Amino acid sequence: MLDCKNHNDYRSSGLTRFSYLHFQGNGVQAYADYLQDVNGPLFTDSQDAGDELTSILDQMRSGDASLPRRQLDELLHRRLEHVLVLLTRRVDESLEVHYDDNVPPDLSAAIRYINRHFDSDVSIHALSKILNTSESQLSHAFKRHLDMGVHQFVLECRISHAKYLLTTSKIPIAQITKECGFTVSSHFSSSFKKLVGVSPSEFRRKFS
Repeated sequence: MLDCKNHNDYRSSGLTRFSYLHFQGNGVQAYADYLQDVNGPLFTDSQDAGDELTSILDQMRSGDASLPRRQLDELLHRRLEHVLVLLTRRVDESLEVHYDDNVPPDLSAAIRYINRHFDSDVSIHALSKILNTSESQLSHAFKRHLDMGVHQFVLECRISHAKYLLTTSKIPIAQITKECGFTVSSHFSSSFKKLVGVSPSEFRRKFS
């Protein structure tokens, strides 16, 4: 990811093909600064975002005669915003809170998994199967080291990501609801207000 307002110098040691996508609009600079500060300019292991970008480029090259140009532009715009969200999620692990050295490996693995998949239906039952550990051991580890259960930790991860999207983008709240793993907007709003003290729209007005 390059900031086109700055001088950039890059090269390849072999035959390379470059394709460029230009991001512009409200919130893009904040995204770029955040991603660059935390991750640097290269995202070598973000396969999900890479696949999405490849798909977008293919769609832009081929065009879609069945859609009016404005509708196609809006579709591509939403998908590009989604790429930024994917990249943001990729670097969120670098901001992960570091706990004491006595944190068991199962808990560390659970935290990493939740940070990547908080938008899905993450339950202690699912985590125990994925990590091949017992539900009781995992529950005890969360309570002992984090002073909260799995459900609460997932909720806080979702709300934390929602706060970031609300302050750095113009993504509609309905879309943020889905990006953060909530299926019902009223549940998102009530959970957000309970943890943050204000509604998502009020938070955006105050801090964006």
